[in-house]
Amino acid sequence: MVHKLYANITDHLLGTMLMLAFLASISVRCSCENKNTATPNTPAQNLARTWKVNQARKSGVAFTGADFSGFRITFSATGTYNITKALSPVSPSKSPSSGGTWALANNNTQLDFDTNSTYPRQVAISNLTAATATISWTEDTDKTNPRIDFDLIPAQ
Repeated sequence: MVHKLYANITDHLLGTMLMLAFLASISVRCSCENKNTATPNTPAQNLARTWKVNQARKSGVAFTGADFSGFRITFSATGTYNITKALSPVSPSKSPSSGGTWALANNNTQLDFDTNSTYPRQVAISNLTAATATISWTEDTDKTNPRIDFDLIPAQ
């Protein structure tokens, strides 16, 4: 009888331990699967911050003809922008005003400034992440029509 009682207790304990092990494995599995994974930013969310010029190129060559250290452009999440420029790095014909509206267009490869104004402007945008962006346009103030590229990084 003691042997039978011992066997029943052992079976019960073994069953309980197996059940606890099973529940623990489900708990670990569920906690791994339910980790909060951040949703990737949209291109517009990546752009919505203040940027500064990290490097400027004119026709593919580093452009040293101006001091870009004071240039800042802030894109808000609500579709407005503001430019602070110590020395304007863009020509008057292509430069957006000091503030207005912006929107991404053409599958996020074009940045449109002030589309509803008398003087809308467009520039190409590429390499857009939360840490970098490149804006490019063709300068039409001289006969060579050079391509200007600004590699932007977030301003601190």
